[in-house]
Amino acid sequence: SVAGEGMKRQERLQLLAAAERSFGVTEPSSWRRVRKEDIARLPGGKRFLQYYGGSLYGALVDLVPDFDTPAFVCVRSVPQEYWLKQRNARAFFEYHAKIIGVGKAEEWASVPAAKVWKAGGHGLVKAHGTFVKALCFAYPEVDVQRFVRRCKPRNYWNTAEKRREFVEGLAKEMGLKRQEDWKAVTAKEVGRRGGAGLMAHYNNSMIRMLQDVLPEMDWEAEVCRGRMPQRFWDDKSNRKAVLERAAEQLGVRSMEDWAGVTQGQFLDVPGAKALLCKGTLHDMLKEAYGDGGELPAFLCRPSTPSRFWEDNDNVRVFLENTRSALGIRQLSDWSRVSREQLLQVPGGTSFLSCGMSLPASLMEVYPNEAWHEVEWHGSYKKKSAQRHFKLTLEEIFSPRRRSSQQPSQQRNVQ
Repeated sequence: SVAGEGMKRQERLQLLAAAERSFGVTEPSSWRRVRKEDIARLPGGKRFLQYYGGSLYGALVDLVPDFDTPAFVCVRSVPQEYWLKQRNARAFFEYHAKIIGVGKAEEWASVPAAKVWKAGGHGLVKAHGTFVKALCFAYPEVDVQRFVRRCKPRNYWNTAEKRREFVEGLAKEMGLKRQEDWKAVTAKEVGRRGGAGLMAHYNNSMIRMLQDVLPEMDWEAEVCRGRMPQRFWDDKSNRKAVLERAAEQLGVRSMEDWAGVTQGQFLDVPGAKALLCKGTLHDMLKEAYGDGGELPAFLCRPSTPSRFWEDNDNVRVFLENTRSALGIRQLSDWSRVSREQLLQVPGGTSFLSCGMSLPASLMEVYPNEAWHEVEWHGSYKKKSAQRHFKLTLEEIFSPRRRSSQQPSQQRNVQ
């Protein structure tokens, strides 16, 4: 322009250096923060802009030696005709591919248009009408139909039929024939194949997507996924589901059966390894089945904590459990309980291995009972065997049991 024609090159260089200092410009991309109004407020700024026709990028190309940074990196907006040159459109995608993590041109199909818009590509998209057309213009050698197929219109994923159609097509494309095949599929892989919008609909959770799109299948996260969604194990129902699966797989029928489950056996259950990161097996069982109360350690683990049996409350619970398990009805019955019978009661192994004495424990826990009348000596094993045989006969010939048997079963017993 006429107003800027008399501005010498040295003056323009000095003003550009002043702008760098004033606005903290340290790299080419820093110029995006500088507006034309900011330059105009500097001494001689208006003449500077008039000299370059209002183009800050034109000034950078003219004054900075070997300046080859694309215009979309340095300035907020570029002329619309800038995007009508293929090299400029292609330069935009190649520059941002490194930042976004796109390896091949085809992978741009999985990048949401909003992300491109935010990166400064709004002028590019506007110049060509749509994101797809801008891609096709920049990469004419790539199959246009591939972009059209993978780039979905706005609100496309809000339709359940469209989501299912895509997932079924993806399974066919990837050769996923069995339910467990989905375990190797990640949200990133789905996005790379055109499902970025689908995964965004489910906050990038594979298990949520599968449970919603294919509800006819029983999708259990710890079985179908190698890695659980964030905060998955914070849900108490998910932790309890692993315990129920372990009980079914390991043949656990009652709480006492857990005492015979080793850590190695439990770790073979899907999800168990991750579950134990939240606490011990005893802690998980107490939370799931304790109903808010304390669950005796000897009922659900083969070993007990240190000094466990020094607490009379723990000993009392064990003795009550033993009374129920062995059918103890009167004080004299305790004298006929053998070591072998105690070992079969949950917690009995730990009780005996810690040097606990059954008579001494009974007397300490129940001091008001007439233990002096109980004879603890004699044919210990013989009496316990006789008592066990007597209890077995009573169970077999009890009226309740006989009434529940079929006539053929009663004849066999007789």
